Amino acid sequence: MPQISLGHSSLTGPRPRNEDFCGAATPEGPELDAKGILAAVADGVGGHANGREAAEYTVRGLLSDYYATPDTWAVNKSLDTVIKALNRWLVAHAARTRETAGMATTLSAIVLRGRRYYLAHVGDSRIYRLRGGRLEQLSTDHVWEHPELKNVLSRAVGLDAHLSVDYADGELEAGNVFALMSDGIWGQLGDRKIADILQSEADPQAAATRLAVTAEGGGSQDNCTALVLRVDALPAERLRDNVARLRQLPLPPRLKPGQQLDGLTVDALLHESMVTLLYRVRDARGRACVLKTLRPEHDDPQAAAALAHEEWLARRVSDAWFPQVIPHPQRSHLYYLMSWHDGATLKARLEGGHRFGAGEESRWRRGHLWPHTLPVTTINDQQAALLDFEKNWWALSGSKESEIRERFNISPTRYYQLLNALIDTEDALAHD
Repeated sequence: MPQISLGHSSLTGPRPRNEDFCGAATPEGPELDAKGILAAVADGVGGHANGREAAEYTVRGLLSDYYATPDTWAVNKSLDTVIKALNRWLVAHAARTRETAGMATTLSAIVLRGRRYYLAHVGDSRIYRLRGGRLEQLSTDHVWEHPELKNVLSRAVGLDAHLSVDYADGELEAGNVFALMSDGIWGQLGDRKIADILQSEADPQAAATRLAVTAEGGGSQDNCTALVLRVDALPAERLRDNVARLRQLPLPPRLKPGQQLDGLTVDALLHESMVTLLYRVRDARGRACVLKTLRPEHDDPQAAAALAHEEWLARRVSDAWFPQVIPHPQRSHLYYLMSWHDGATLKARLEGGHRFGAGEESRWRRGHLWPHTLPVTTINDQQAALLDFEKNWWALSGSKESEIRERFNISPTRYYQLLNALIDTEDALAHD
């Protein structure tokens, strides 16, 4: 998990009560690995008697219920399920009495897991990111565009039974600073002052305090709440990070010799299967490589995830007889590069007079491209299943999850158990 420092501050200002609420959860162990760190800021609808209650209920409910969702769910699915359940409760609660009618709140939340961040946002609180000295607003203000309604929310938790939430995600970098804040701060300070404070205060707690105090002292007429997170260090990339990153990329079109893609020049189409395409390409230095991608008609999440799984596993195989994955920072499409090795097909070698010995023949029959990585002496049923899954992974990795499960005759749960066991084995070997 990323190493995170955080700080927060919330001041009432000239208002009679503080209707903002913020919070963060930093679990430990497996829960931290599976779910990450969650932080949120909410601003209850201004002036409403139950604005504070709506904000606090929403943040506390999100921090609690997000970690109760299944680990197999994607982050955005977990956030969406919980936020919409909280919205339904607020809408129902507001309809019960005249005193609670109209209670609602903004919500800006961030999850930091692995090497990625995930955002959920409703209302006019904001999420900023400071990266490389540049401040960027990552959220959109949900207010009516009419000049007389610019401070009136068009979306909020509890405002409408049919809630629309904005979601976004991206890659983390060490040194990134994320700042979540209510409009009492950003409306008073503006982006330039916010950037100056975040750059000058290295400690997140000092930055959050200064944001709130400066806004209040500058004449803000609202509550002032800020929550600041700094990414101190990133973990090694895991499979799910690679899958999430590559699934965001579009598939390249079918390529012809002479065409270029991300600084690579296509020499030839080497192979075309039912799912994948292999091209020989040359980089800017003229070095030959192999580009593997999906056929354009297989632009679906499962196929993309399978290709990402394959790349992640291939990067952990270090063998003179195995193609090595080549990093390509310019990559803007869904593919990966491997080293090019001159050789001959089995047919060409036989026609050239080569005679295979017993050992070579045995390796060909077993599917020798995938070396077993488990040092097993006594093989139980679990290990045998994992070995079979591992040995055949490369032949099936371009297939959809359902096709792989059909091949092994296993349930979805069993599929992920075997896949996670294989990942854990590779992680252990990588650290040996």
